[in-house]
Amino acid sequence: MEEIGRQYIVEKARRRQTTKYGEMWAAIESAMGQDIGQFRLQMPNLLRRLAETSLDEFGLVVTALVVYDQLPEYPGEGLFQLAVREGLLPEREA
Repeated sequence: MEEIGRQYIVEKARRRQTTKYGEMWAAIESAMGQDIGQFRLQMPNLLRRLAETSLDEFGLVVTALVVYDQLPEYPGEGLFQLAVREGLLPEREA
């Protein structure tokens, strides 16, 4: 699941596109060829792992491209928590 998610986000980055949580989850489920349950419970952990890996690998947090399904479209709280923890963003701006 993690590798599929990583490939999906990297491809979105190459295309200079964002993706919504539900879109990403559906793409992962389709690639795996099985029901993987609800994204609301599993997605935060998956995105955290992908963010940490991409930060190490690329020096970027590519999960910033994953945004809420509803308007306004912006990344979830976990992205900002990671940015603060890694010293990329002052806590007062998270």
